[in-house]
Amino acid sequence: MKSSHREHEMALYAAQAMTISDIAEEKDKAKSHHYTYDARLGIEIFEDNYKHALEHYSGRFPD
Repeated sequence: MKSSHREHEMALYAAQAMTISDIAEEKDKAKSHHYTYDARLGIEIFEDNYKHALEHYSGRFPD
């Protein structure tokens, strides 16, 4: 089923909020384990969060 524009926007905003928190956790983990945080990980985190949020909203909010 194709997601509506509204569902994509809602998933985008939810993913942004989740990603901010997840990246902060990853940075704290890197700091406590004495390694450098890889910023490319943030893109992967966002992608996973977006896919998860889109699955959640898909079919619930048509345009």
